[in-house]
Amino acid sequence: MRHQQQVPAGGPQPALWMRVLALIEGPDPMQATTIRRVLMAFASYLVCYLFVLVCYALGMTRFDGWKLLFLFSLIVGFCGVFYGVIRSGLNRRFREPSLLFPQLFASLVIIMYGLNFAHQARVAMMLSYLFAYMFGLFQLDTRGLMRFGVLALASYAYIIVLAWLRNEPGFSARQEFLQWLALAFMTPWFAMMGGAIVHLRRRLQAKNAQLRAAMARIQLLATHDEVTGSFNRHYIRDVLEREAANAGRNGAPFSVCLIDIDFFKHVNDAHGHPAGDHVLVRVAKIAQQGLRAGDCFARYGGEEFLLYLSGTTLEVATVCAERIRGAIAQAEMAYEGKRFGVTVSIGVAEHRAGETVKQMIERADKALYRANKEGRDRVQAATPDAAPLQPETALR
Repeated sequence: MRHQQQVPAGGPQPALWMRVLALIEGPDPMQATTIRRVLMAFASYLVCYLFVLVCYALGMTRFDGWKLLFLFSLIVGFCGVFYGVIRSGLNRRFREPSLLFPQLFASLVIIMYGLNFAHQARVAMMLSYLFAYMFGLFQLDTRGLMRFGVLALASYAYIIVLAWLRNEPGFSARQEFLQWLALAFMTPWFAMMGGAIVHLRRRLQAKNAQLRAAMARIQLLATHDEVTGSFNRHYIRDVLEREAANAGRNGAPFSVCLIDIDFFKHVNDAHGHPAGDHVLVRVAKIAQQGLRAGDCFARYGGEEFLLYLSGTTLEVATVCAERIRGAIAQAEMAYEGKRFGVTVSIGVAEHRAGETVKQMIERADKALYRANKEGRDRVQAATPDAAPLQPETALR
């Protein structure tokens, strides 16, 4: 049974830019992270493009208006395609949904086009490779970064060959080779450092996953019984306290059924405690069959269970309790080749106006006491005017 907290309709609204960004990124957090990286790459391309424009204005490149327009078209086209594929969810069909390596390959195409017309600004524009390396750190390990580094070295070597073949003015093979060699020396260092960062990141993710699993386990133990898997005493008491408060406002009825396994000590003595645990699990499973989403079933202690029935009067709750009693009585318990049967006695009580949860459970416990006294394997409903039990016998 779960209660969702209502968010006030008049709460503060996020800023306009945050709403626009949320619309661009989409509702899926994982997809939003991938889209955010595409947007970061687009911003990096724009910074590099502005630098190209400055070099063009200073007359240091072989760009003209059409070449600049084509470079801008490459940037917008590649980023637009990757954004569309990720935003539409088509990237999920690939083995690597982030499409990191295709994006890095696209960055090499853009860098190669820019370097081909960089001329005197080629040394400065080589820093574009650093942007690509930095984005590779998101996910690539040392081997992946080395593969990308080899592609980067090959792409720059291709640019050098093109400049040599066209007899580019001011071309110096020695200077270009030294620049290529500097990039070659830098590539393994980036690969090793990047691989170490990715390794640490993955270890942190694994630790966080273990922490989340441990927290989920703690939460489960705080609200559930370890043997039967049903809710525990503390959880159902909290549920009943909330429902009693709600009933005081809207007057909706609800009832509880206190279920006790008859002669459970005899089961433990005759068949062993593991068999007793098996009986607890089976009884809990049978009792929960057919319950509604708003009902709550819990192990209350020892061989006792407590069932909360929302919106249920005493008469209807008694019928439900009788159904549970009959189903358990007809069920055959089997454990390690031993077959035996068990029965239950049930006390039923409906919440009365102004009554505390403790008083309601006391009346159900008194009805259960009458069921046990009259021969067990039966259901007894609490009378509206039943007096509470003495403290030493009220709560089991």
